[in-house]
Amino acid sequence: MNEENTLVEFSIIPIGGTGNDSISSTVARAVKRIKASGLPNETHAMGTVVEADLDRCLELVKECIRETLREAPRVTASVRLDVRPDHAGRIQASVKSVEEKIRQAPASD
Repeated sequence: MNEENTLVEFSIIPIGGTGNDSISSTVARAVKRIKASGLPNETHAMGTVVEADLDRCLELVKECIRETLREAPRVTASVRLDVRPDHAGRIQASVKSVEEKIRQAPASD
C-alpha cells in the first residue's frame, strides 16, 4: 500500500473557561504541540496545516484537542483532509504553484 501522505488543515476553538474573549494563549499551547511534533506545518490566522501520513495527522489533531481541553471545558474543531498517496512536500509546493500562476496571469482591471 502507498504511504497515505496527508495535508490536514484544522482549527480548534476553546469554548469557556478563560474568563475573557482572547483564546490566543490556549491556542498557542496547541500550536506549541504541533511545532514539537517535528512535522512540516504552517500556522495562519484561521488554522494550521500539517503534512504527514494519515494516522499521524489524525493523532496530532486529537493531541491538540486534548491539550485545549486542559484549559477549556468545551472545544469545537474544524478539520479538512487532503490524502494523496506518495506525494510529499505539498505544503510549500501547493503555495509555490499558485504563486507562479499569479505571476504568469495577465494583469486585470
